[in-house]
Amino acid sequence: MSSKPVVLVHSNSWEPFLFIIKIIAFAGKRDVWKFINPLLTAELTLLTLADPPIATSVAAEKTMLVKLIAKERETYKLLYQAN
Repeated sequence: MSSKPVVLVHSNSWEPFLFIIKIIAFAGKRDVWKFINPLLTAELTLLTLADPPIATSVAAEKTMLVKLIAKERETYKLLYQAN
């Protein structure tokens, strides 16, 4: 699936442009709209991302992801997606 870039060409296309940007900004769990909202008046703190899990997050004795067994990889995947 390919996507076209969202480009604001004329000021009269502001509403459709903003609608697409809002959808993208609200998508997922990061909710970045509060950082790019043009109507924003309050100062926000910077967005910080948590460190991704490592192999020892799943199995204390394993220091490399390639050493994880299938069940441990599934657990790692869940931790990674929750991050």
